[in-house]
Amino acid sequence: MPNDIPQRQNEPEFINRIAASSRAYEIVKSTGKWQNVAAVIAALAGFGAKAFYPEASGAAALFAGGVLLADFVHSEPRQKRFRNLGARIQEVFDTQLLRISWNNHRCQSPPAPEEINRLASEFKNNEPTDRLVDWYSPNVGSLPLEYARFVCQRANMHWDMSLRRVYSAIFRGITAAIVVSICVVALATKWDAAQIAISLIMPVLPGTIKLLREAKKHGESADVSERVKRMLESAWTKALSDKADAASMELEARRLQDELFERRQGSPTVPQWLYMRLKARYEDDMHFGAGEMVKEAQAKLGGAGD
Repeated sequence: MPNDIPQRQNEPEFINRIAASSRAYEIVKSTGKWQNVAAVIAALAGFGAKAFYPEASGAAALFAGGVLLADFVHSEPRQKRFRNLGARIQEVFDTQLLRISWNNHRCQSPPAPEEINRLASEFKNNEPTDRLVDWYSPNVGSLPLEYARFVCQRANMHWDMSLRRVYSAIFRGITAAIVVSICVVALATKWDAAQIAISLIMPVLPGTIKLLREAKKHGESADVSERVKRMLESAWTKALSDKADAASMELEARRLQDELFERRQGSPTVPQWLYMRLKARYEDDMHFGAGEMVKEAQAKLGGAGD
């Protein structure tokens, strides 16, 4: 029989959970934004000081060291804390909406209701909840729950993978621009290798390493989403071929949810400006992909839910 995901996901308690998880991720994004801005400034300041204002080289080096120390002492722990909290709140949303059991071993305990309420209130104070409506495609409502779960989980994986590929490319582009700038200045000044290393490469190295590390993290996270998406597509093919019953499909959904949780709590976030810029396009893709899966399932089930 059809499921009630489209209706339930827009009920106040579910909207509050998405608002709370979104607010937690916003805190991670804001912290990461200033972290990355400081890294870029440190790289450019070091480069500019050595190339044009040698007397400021010491201050630039001190600033670069301060950026790295702030990352270690404040930024990284803060991001880790709120990333884990956002992942657990979103896990509450998914497990209750998709009727999947909670995995205490993997996900720890659910967040306190007071914590969810506080974060949801902060979100609502800053922006409306309109963009949280229909978190999953309403198309899934025409399928039995065991099939609808897979459609919703695949949407999560595809969206995340696509965003991270774009952001990783942006980081690599910035890094490439810094390297090209170093080469141009080196050629213009005709410095020897020692001067290039001391005056150009060393000052920008901490910030450049930071940018490359972020690019690598996003690329690896995209790879994880792609791997899990392949796992889901294999389970989907099995379900469509009558080789899986409702109980085994539920177990597979829980296993896939574990992978989603691990990716959510362990991956860096994508900045809000990029998310909002690409949101409309990816929503169209999500609805189209969900619609295709619904058609496949309906054909297998003999048009169930039509």
